[in-house]
Amino acid sequence: MIIPSTPFPTVVRCGALGFMICLGGLSSPAADPFIRANQVGYPRHDTKNAIAFAKSALPDTFTVVEVDTRKVRFQGKSHPLPGATWGQFSQHAELDFTGLTRPGRYVLQVGDAKSLPFTVGNPVSATLPDALLEFMRQQRCGYNPWLRTNCHQLDGRTAYGPQTNGTPLDARGGWHDAGDLLKYLLTSANATAQLLLAFELTPRSRRNVPGFADLTDALGNPSPNGIPDLLDEARWGLDWMLKLHPAPDQLYHQVADDRDHYGWRLPPDEKADYGWGKGGARVVYFADGKPQGLQQYQSTSTGVANLAGRYAAAMALAYQIWQDDPAQRAFALQCLQAGKEVYELGRAKEGVQQGNSYKAPYRYEETTWADDMEWGAAELFRATHEPRYLADGQRYAQIAVDDGWMGWE
Repeated sequence: MIIPSTPFPTVVRCGALGFMICLGGLSSPAADPFIRANQVGYPRHDTKNAIAFAKSALPDTFTVVEVDTRKVRFQGKSHPLPGATWGQFSQHAELDFTGLTRPGRYVLQVGDAKSLPFTVGNPVSATLPDALLEFMRQQRCGYNPWLRTNCHQLDGRTAYGPQTNGTPLDARGGWHDAGDLLKYLLTSANATAQLLLAFELTPRSRRNVPGFADLTDALGNPSPNGIPDLLDEARWGLDWMLKLHPAPDQLYHQVADDRDHYGWRLPPDEKADYGWGKGGARVVYFADGKPQGLQQYQSTSTGVANLAGRYAAAMALAYQIWQDDPAQRAFALQCLQAGKEVYELGRAKEGVQQGNSYKAPYRYEETTWADDMEWGAAELFRATHEPRYLADGQRYAQIAVDDGWMGWE
């Protein structure tokens, strides 16, 4: 949650965990400066950074104070961040206290300002995966384990595809998007691939239950099934993604549009009308790499490579994870074949397929694609050892680096 007394959350790099939302604050909302520390905590021997910001000049030093004893356990120099202006705050500084490895509960102090308490210790992030997976189960479409009922069983009917508009296509499953009930390949493929990557990057000695929690079955119901929940959730995404690729030259990318936004309701209480009656079938958009939009607002799509790259990455990761399991070998091969086919669609239509709106002026307006194709090529190379994927990955890396935000690092 966001602490009401603080003006805004800050995203900072917090060690090996990467970029995380760091919600910190002060005991007094009127205090200046403000401090943002990682409320998840910091591993003992990892990088430890925080951010201080103010309207006026910041002190040159800061301290880390142990909550229980009130003793100063670390003192360091603030590192000013020139040119960093956000709203009314023109002064920013990075607080690096990596040298503090003593486990405990601490606050950062800059002048008279103090952060909210945070933990240094191991493991600080142990409870996070289960909490995140619980949220993803809450967002499941088709069958929702939180509500113990089905929803959107008529998804969907096609638009822009090779079939006549309105042709039925089984697009049940997947996850609802954010606080509404749309479904996007653009976001879901990335989420699926990230779940699989988390498993793949974990040492094999920690992969088996209870290395990963097994609290639910494949449907997300509270009944352990001998499979890590992480893989159950990834499989939920993969099964939906396979439905969106019904033929080697076909890929669908979005279910529903802003006609969804008529008011709050639970998924099984759907009343939106997409032309087939209230609560009926919803539109399923085909990825043709061209601008789309059924009303006045058109996307600026130029290709399908952004979707194809992350789709290929997810499917190649699935193959790597399940290829040696006799019971899942056929599924692993199905995923690999789908990944190869969709990857070729991306090579043929380099560019981005954006989200679609109906009457709203906003949509998912992604503009980058080379980084996705680089990821897809890399995972396909790891899965197949075919040199052409390595060569592709290197080429796409060179293209991706030209994006101003990315850089060579």
